[in-house]
Amino acid sequence: MRLVLPGWGSSGGMPPVSTGRDLAVWGWDRESEGSKRVPRDDARGLPVDPDVEPGAHDDDPPDSPEQGARGNRRVGRPRRRRELAVLASVAAGGVVGGVARAGVLLAFPTPSRGFPWSTLAVNVSGSLLLGFLLVVLLERFGGRRLARAALGTGVIGAYTTFSTFMVESLQLIRGGALGTALAYLTLSLAAGLGATVLGMVGARGVLGLAREGGRG
Repeated sequence: MRLVLPGWGSSGGMPPVSTGRDLAVWGWDRESEGSKRVPRDDARGLPVDPDVEPGAHDDDPPDSPEQGARGNRRVGRPRRRRELAVLASVAAGGVVGGVARAGVLLAFPTPSRGFPWSTLAVNVSGSLLLGFLLVVLLERFGGRRLARAALGTGVIGAYTTFSTFMVESLQLIRGGALGTALAYLTLSLAAGLGATVLGMVGARGVLGLAREGGRG
């Protein structure tokens, strides 16, 4: 079942808001899709990351309400356990990442109107680690849902900081250090993207060497 809010059509614009198991980004259009799962990766929505929607890869929905009721009772508890496991993984990783970032920023504080080297180092190193980590997890270990949630979303998500980056940029601008602010913004974006690419390339190089070593 799908609910479309007033003023939002099914073509373009905001994606439809769905109810039940037919979510806005993953679900089934019973009228037009023959009750088949349709990944919403077109204009109607975005694909779901299984880390944040553990039920996205459940079996197709039942053909009748009676089958649906039995299926909901059968899959309800396992799905809740998966969701709780993801939440616990993100929370545990977030503690580690948050403490690590706080340690770096406290050890190397940024002086007033000075260049925020500590935050830059945190965000660039986090981008490098994230690029490396996701390639290794996806290409070597098949995605490992809880590992991605704990290490990617939890540890690195809490270790890196977009909010501090923006606050520091705004403080520099308000303090009259416009040149420093522009340099900080530009360097953060360029170095972050470059570090991510470097991490991905490095991970694929390591995996390639590991495969060659395994064949040797």
